[in-house]
Amino acid sequence: MVKAEHTIDAPTEVSRTQIAEAVCWARDEGSSWKRVGELLGVSAADAEKRYGTLSVTSGA
Repeated sequence: MVKAEHTIDAPTEVSRTQIAEAVCWARDEGSSWKRVGELLGVSAADAEKRYGTLSVTSGA
């Protein structure tokens, strides 16, 4: 979980695609929408709204 969360937490160093993939990985690894939102600087609801339809298997 730490690797995926670190990738989300460093958006100036990664592209939007990589952030979306990291969100998928974090969710697959058990991170809550609340935690993902914290890392993105948005609410859990906003994080889920933006990334909730993505999955690692769909290629983010």
